[in-house]
Amino acid sequence: MGTKIKPSFKSEYPLVSEGWHLFRIIEPKIDRIVKDEQKEKDGIINDKTFIVRSAVEGGDEDGIEIQEFFANYSKKEFGMSRLAGLMVKTECIPPTDEIDIDTMRTEKFETKFNMSLPKRLFGGRVKHSKGQKKEGSDEHNIFGNIVEYTTVKEYNEMISTKKTKGAEKITEKTSTENKKNGASEIKDPWV
Repeated sequence: MGTKIKPSFKSEYPLVSEGWHLFRIIEPKIDRIVKDEQKEKDGIINDKTFIVRSAVEGGDEDGIEIQEFFANYSKKEFGMSRLAGLMVKTECIPPTDEIDIDTMRTEKFETKFNMSLPKRLFGGRVKHSKGQKKEGSDEHNIFGNIVEYTTVKEYNEMISTKKTKGAEKITEKTSTENKKNGASEIKDPWV
């Protein structure tokens, strides 16, 4: 006999509030889309999506999670550009003005993505958006996206100079912690 459960008729998750938060990356993963299930949109066929699951670090919303999705192929390389920005701000890759998209579509980059992102800290500004209407209701689903990324240092500087919604200064967590949590001193093999 297994564990007893109660049927759930609603599925609601806590939503990170709009504004600035410090996040810790919990899990990066790559969702590969089976060739038969790949769909064309605007002449683009996406073969995989990079997913980053993070949680608010500190404050009243400590532990509330958010997921970000980055399409491998998208219009004007929007998904990969955002992913590159996140990886720069978490100090997984060195700051740069441009990155060759072909280097981001290699196994070496996928390994870097999976190995270097866990436990990294970054600042993020969350914005809410309306999704599709809830089934059987006129209400829309609301979801949160991280629309801006910063390093921990930039996050601390920004919130100390102005009052921002959702922000809490984190003095003991710095980019040094990102180095301690897996930043390599070795030159990136894929850059």
